[in-house]
Amino acid sequence: MQVSALSADALQELADLKEFAFAEVDAKGLIQTLNPFARLCWDWKEGHPTPDDVDWILREMPPDSSETLPLKKGGLYLHAVRLPEEAGWVVIGYEPEALEDEPENEASFNALLDQMPAIVMRMQTDGTVLAVNKEGSRVTGFPDADIVGIRFWSRVVLPEHLSQVEETIRTVAANQAGLVTFQYRTASGVVRRAEMHLYFSEAYEVEAVVFDLTRFESSGQDQNLNDTIRRAVDQSPVGMIWVDGTGAIRYLNNRVQELVGITTAESWKQRLVEEAPGFDPDASRAIRRCLADGDAARAVEVRFETASGVIQNARVAVSPVYLEGSRAGCTLMVHAADGRDGWDDPRTRYEAAALTMREIATASPDTNVFLDSAARIIGEAAGADRVRILFSDPAATSPFTRAMWTASSGFARQNIDGDREVLVTMGPGEELYVGPDEDADAAALASVIDIHEAIWLRLGKEGGFDAFLALERLPGENEARKAWTARERSFLKKLQEVFETLWSWIEVGSRYRMVVAAVENALFGFAFGEDGDRRYLFVTDQVEAITGHPAASFTNLHGALDWVESVVHPDDRAMVRAHDRTLEQGHESRITYRIRTADASVRWIQEQAAPNPDPTGFSTVSGTLTDITDRKQAEDVLLDAKQQAELAVKRKTGFIATLSHEIRTPLGAVHGYAQLLEKEIGEAETKAGTRLPDEIHEFVRAIGDRSGRLSELVKDLFEVSNLEMGDVQIRKVPVAIHGVIRKSAQKTAKTLREKGVRMRLQLDSRDPKVAGDPHRLEQVLDNLLSNAIKFTEEGSITVATRHLRNTVEIDITDTGIGIADEFKGRVFDAFTQEDDWKNRRFEGTGLGLALVKKLIDLMDGTIEVESRKGQGSTFRIVLPAARVPDTAAPRLPRPHRG
Repeated sequence: MQVSALSADALQELADLKEFAFAEVDAKGLIQTLNPFARLCWDWKEGHPTPDDVDWILREMPPDSSETLPLKKGGLYLHAVRLPEEAGWVVIGYEPEALEDEPENEASFNALLDQMPAIVMRMQTDGTVLAVNKEGSRVTGFPDADIVGIRFWSRVVLPEHLSQVEETIRTVAANQAGLVTFQYRTASGVVRRAEMHLYFSEAYEVEAVVFDLTRFESSGQDQNLNDTIRRAVDQSPVGMIWVDGTGAIRYLNNRVQELVGITTAESWKQRLVEEAPGFDPDASRAIRRCLADGDAARAVEVRFETASGVIQNARVAVSPVYLEGSRAGCTLMVHAADGRDGWDDPRTRYEAAALTMREIATASPDTNVFLDSAARIIGEAAGADRVRILFSDPAATSPFTRAMWTASSGFARQNIDGDREVLVTMGPGEELYVGPDEDADAAALASVIDIHEAIWLRLGKEGGFDAFLALERLPGENEARKAWTARERSFLKKLQEVFETLWSWIEVGSRYRMVVAAVENALFGFAFGEDGDRRYLFVTDQVEAITGHPAASFTNLHGALDWVESVVHPDDRAMVRAHDRTLEQGHESRITYRIRTADASVRWIQEQAAPNPDPTGFSTVSGTLTDITDRKQAEDVLLDAKQQAELAVKRKTGFIATLSHEIRTPLGAVHGYAQLLEKEIGEAETKAGTRLPDEIHEFVRAIGDRSGRLSELVKDLFEVSNLEMGDVQIRKVPVAIHGVIRKSAQKTAKTLREKGVRMRLQLDSRDPKVAGDPHRLEQVLDNLLSNAIKFTEEGSITVATRHLRNTVEIDITDTGIGIADEFKGRVFDAFTQEDDWKNRRFEGTGLGLALVKKLIDLMDGTIEVESRKGQGSTFRIVLPAARVPDTAAPRLPRPHRG
């Protein structure tokens, strides 16, 4: 395929780019050629089709056109050229930075987006739309104001696809990309089918491209039903099921869901009829014949199994559906086998009631809200006229009604006479049923307490009270209805158990909140909603002192504050969402972040949370919030003080180094002139034949000694300062340590003789070598031997070495005055000596051992001291042994003799 003039022009426009990817695609969408940069950046192969998202956009381009695509591949922007007729396309990828200098680039890019034949938008990870191109309004029929700033897709996607769309958007940050196909309703009520490609950007935003699939698919899907028809079908008293041409169940109206149960109906959607759980094989065979041959079927006797295990009998009529002359599927009309308007399945009613009760309990832990809601839910499921939850204190004359619901007037708070006469006859765990079909005594009891039919259940004790659940049907309130059967009462008994479990959980939570009310930290509990947002079940009142918002503002069922969006500081929201994902995955998590309080001030809090499964099977998260603003401020003050102290130490060290350098030169001159003066005096005395007064000799020697010691002090100061500033370079070469020891020991011979102290060398016979700097090792040994001689008045000084496997130990032991235990920890600190400066017996500045410690550390060694006061000291140096290569001649192989 040759590059067209249009393609050549496009390449000329991009000629200033340093490097770009280039691909040629034929009319079938197959990749013909790739340049090396394209192979490097894109995972494309010659002879293979282009990716689906690229292919869709390329095919929408008119011939002889050139466009910048709203996609990025391999980190490159894409520009495409469609060649004339059926010649194909040229795709060019360039670096994002390449066109940053072009002032009109952003506007040009937005203009190209508005010309795209697909919806292009940016969203947050919760689905809130940030921006959309013009195609969004044209296709959906909604103006931009009704799309931007809200979770648009959650509003328009059909219910059966909503959870899948929201899950894909929510997880795109973790997966970096996503793809979901769904149906949605336009502003005019038309149902359309779409495919959304999602990509996660570094700015914590989701980029989405939505293609309209409606025009590419054969019609006949349920999305072609308009609103009027859909409402009519959903409200039909006849169950209706739509099966597409592949045999997949695509739609079920409300009546089918009532007949077979909501759980079962949900599990049928999008499945082949043979794979739908509980779907009758007879109906499946009739459907397949209809799809294959167009054969209609009337009054097919079938049996459906609900999720609760109940077998339902029905008659099904199967009819083919033709659209535009071709068979597009079939419809099923489902009738109850006994001709009644739907099946009366008490199991389904009571299971739905238990599910609703669980949802109420987890949505609001308030005891009154739960008891009122439970009374209503139980009454509606059982068809009662009045439901009461009663407590009976043994010391009271009659039980009192804690919650009451009536079918006619809703909730009430009142006592009813006669309760005690009925309830006191019941034992723990018993059920008392009174109805028109019971014996004469039961009928008489019903007339006394003015009821038609009743079930009383004794509950477990709650906080020392006996508790009861009473369901009653009143006279004149539809007496023709069917009485409560033993089977239905068994389902009610299970619903009672669910109620008791939930009520116990809520009571424990209520007592827990009372206990923690005095705790300084705020405690909380929440569950995650379907959108991944927090739904707070409870928050202790301490949260108001932290955030400025009352606790109730986070737990309201309607209009509750969103913690992440309304409280968390914008810069920390992504971090908190990652923390929430960790909790959703079942792991504990601790996080420190900033919040904005009600008065717009910023505070620091620490949140520690852990997920816990509750007795109802839901997973909740509990934890604590601690206001650490004061601690953070104190840490900032301490950090600033630390940095200031470090700066002061650095300045002091630099000053000492500079001062030492400046003093060392004149001191050297003073010391040198003192030595020269002593020599000149000696020569003058010899020439004159007379001796000068002894005071002159004493003064000259004093000048020489003092200037010499001062020079050593300045030298040590200079060395310590350079070490602290990191200006000292250490060599690490193999050093024969025994030679260094003998050299240092030789320097001390004169002083040892003057003091009468013996020097003993106990050196390892293997003559070990260490890895270090020979000059610095000599400096270390000079300091340690000088120190030992200074503090030893009599006895001996011993230097011993031991060659271990990877190290060499050097012990310098003296019989001197020793070191007190309380001073050992500071023996290597600069400018320290055990004697107070007012009572100091020995000269010195305390720099020698500090210098030794720093040099040993730089050579990767260690030094430690063992000492007892009055008995001497041992300084032990441990240095790494040098690795000496084996220089022995290699062994030659023996010659082969044939």
